[in-house]
Amino acid sequence: MINSFKNYIELALNKNQLGKPSPSDFNHALAESCLKLYSGLFSDFRKMNFKRSRFQDTPNYGNEAGIIKQCLEWYITEISVENGLLPSDFFAINSLFGKYGEIEKVDMQTFNLLKRSNKMKPSECNAIYTLNSSLIKTFPEVLNLEIVYYRKLKMPKWTYRIISGIETFDPDKSDYQDLDIHPLMYHQLFIDTLGLLGLNIKEELAVQYVAQMKQETMQDSQ
Repeated sequence: MINSFKNYIELALNKNQLGKPSPSDFNHALAESCLKLYSGLFSDFRKMNFKRSRFQDTPNYGNEAGIIKQCLEWYITEISVENGLLPSDFFAINSLFGKYGEIEKVDMQTFNLLKRSNKMKPSECNAIYTLNSSLIKTFPEVLNLEIVYYRKLKMPKWTYRIISGIETFDPDKSDYQDLDIHPLMYHQLFIDTLGLLGLNIKEELAVQYVAQMKQETMQDSQ
């Protein structure tokens, strides 16, 4: 997908006489745009949930909170955790489970207060946890944890080799990485990447470009 994305970025730039970006410029703009979109998903989801709680959203295709949730679920991963160590690609927690079901998350201050409380000390059936740097701290101590979390974004990189003096796409390079975002985000990524490369376009034009790009990619995969 990243090669088709790059081709359509260059097509839009050429139509506006802005020239072809270098691979490093393209990769930098694309990575920055992806990071912006990814970090924005969490704040946008909170805002849309607030609107929904006030009955200000619309159902079905107008359910913006539901659409953003689909994009966030792209990054959800579930694994077993040993010794309370967070996985290396951890970004944000979704939920944590132990032997007796889901464990409640509290902040560090509440964790320490409850841990030392004589009357409100958590039990094995009602354990609590908090995050401390790269560790999951539970009380009482819970072994065999199952963590559901949002992983880090895989940074995209268009890789190439020189053939007859021309930069030619080469996905076999060791540092190659395809786009790591939900397809629902492609049109905004297209707009943001072009903006960083010096071209501002309207959303409806971006939707047209992305629709053509998806169709081309589907044909190539058949």
